[in-house]
Amino acid sequence: MNVSLERFLKSERMPMARGTGGLNPDWSNIPTKNMTKLTKDDIRAQIRDIAKQEASATDDKERDDLAKKRQGLFTAYESFGSPDRKTLFDDALDIIRRNAGNLLKKGGETPEQKDVFDFINERDFKKAGFAPGSEETHVPTLRALGMRFDESFDLANNGSVRATSTAQRGVSFEIFSGREQVLNIKRDGSVSHKSTDEEKALKKEITDFYNSVRNEFRGTPATPPPVLSGDSGDTMDFKV
Repeated sequence: MNVSLERFLKSERMPMARGTGGLNPDWSNIPTKNMTKLTKDDIRAQIRDIAKQEASATDDKERDDLAKKRQGLFTAYESFGSPDRKTLFDDALDIIRRNAGNLLKKGGETPEQKDVFDFINERDFKKAGFAPGSEETHVPTLRALGMRFDESFDLANNGSVRATSTAQRGVSFEIFSGREQVLNIKRDGSVSHKSTDEEKALKKEITDFYNSVRNEFRGTPATPPPVLSGDSGDTMDFKV
C-alpha cells in the first residue's frame, strides 16, 4: 500500500501534517555535528565579550539580545560532542515514509467491535483527506479502529528510530544514536533533543567558564542574566 508521509501523519492526527515542512527542527538551538566553524577558543573569547557587555547593559532588550547570542554560543560549544542529528533526522523521516503503509496496516489488525470513539476516529480519518473507497483508505480505515503500533527501524551509522502510536495520543518518534536517544518528535510536530553524556560534560564546561568570567565583570549588586533553555529539555545552571 502506497501511503505518503503527509497522509500517514494526517491519519495520526498530527496538526502539522498538512505538509512535511511542518517537521522543521530549530537547528539553531539543537546541537549537531559540524554546526559551527568556530573553535572552542573562539567561543570562549566571544563568551567573555558577552559577559563584559552584560555587566554594563542598561535595558532589557540589550540583555535579551546578548542572552540569545550567548545561547547560540553554548549550543555551538556543546556541538563538539554531538552526533549528526541532522542526518539522523532526515534518515528517520525517510524510513518512516517508506514504511508508512505497513505501519497503517499493522495498526488496523486489532479490535473487532466499534465503540463511539472508533466512529469519532473514523470521522477524523476522513477529514484527514482519505476519500471513502479509495485504495489508500481500504486498510487505513480498519486501522482507525486501533491506531496502535510500536516499531523500531535501523538507520545508517548505528542509528535507529522508534515509532509509537496509541488510539488517543497519536504518533511520536524517538531517534537514537547508538543506545542514546538524541531526538524526539511529538504528536504536535515539535522536535526536541536530549543531550548525550559528552554534550552534558561540554555544557557544564562552558557554563562554568561563563560563570567565572561573569564574576570578573559583574557589578554590585549583581543582576542575574536572562536564563534561556540550554537544551530543548534542560536548563543551564547560572550562578549568581
